[in-house]
Amino acid sequence: MGSRDGSKSGIENASEGWVIRLEGSSIPMPRQKSDGPVSSDERVFNNARETVADAVKPYRLVSYGPVNSLGGAFAFLVAAPRAGKFSKSNEERAVDSLTIAVYVDSDDEEQNDKVIRAADKLRRALGYDAEEDIDIKRGSIFRRSRAWLKGAVKSEEVQHRLVKVERALELVVLDAKQAEVDSAQASAVREIVESLAGVSRASVRVGSILVAKYMVAEEPVILVRNLSQLEIRALEKYPEIQGRPENMFHALAIAVSTMSEVSAEQGVVEGTGGS
Repeated sequence: MGSRDGSKSGIENASEGWVIRLEGSSIPMPRQKSDGPVSSDERVFNNARETVADAVKPYRLVSYGPVNSLGGAFAFLVAAPRAGKFSKSNEERAVDSLTIAVYVDSDDEEQNDKVIRAADKLRRALGYDAEEDIDIKRGSIFRRSRAWLKGAVKSEEVQHRLVKVERALELVVLDAKQAEVDSAQASAVREIVESLAGVSRASVRVGSILVAKYMVAEEPVILVRNLSQLEIRALEKYPEIQGRPENMFHALAIAVSTMSEVSAEQGVVEGTGGS
């Protein structure tokens, strides 16, 4: 993905450690320098990164690193495949309502409630009313609900808040503490990620914000993605995708491709019928 200054997203070496380039930003991410053999910590991280990169295909990892504030969990920002109908560009955001979907592989009600409260905090920060149509499946917990935009909140304001949330989500992965993320939206995003500290498998979606966690070789891995409208529709149609965090992005890619093919076929049929 190209940035506004002509650079590309990714990681490159710099005097202060890693520099992660993302959407025109260059944010230093300090690490212990190693000009010699790869340390055991680096080897563990590299192995986890390779495993995750393979699991999310055809999606891509554009930035990643150990997040100190989250106990050293390996966090990855997931980008759309280079080709296909996954991009968010030139699309109209639907903001009238918001779906909140929480999957936690735990029977600890206190822990589950902590994750749900964190998701609800982001819902409030975005300007949505109390949840309706709440559907809960027990065992491990899978909870879905919908909230509607408050009458006094303009859609343009929600769009602005969503941009803040998406930026905050990126900075959580980078473990960056910048003044620009000091907001209610940023606080809510970080709280969602931190609420997963006590669980090994989970996925949380608040509208277009998707956060997942699972374990790779006993190491915690956190994946985050700002979803496109088509991806949101795919998760609405196939909510069970969220129940398997390890395979979620692979399954999501299949669902999006299938929906795109169906839409294309319908377009051909409609065009034929009108000739």
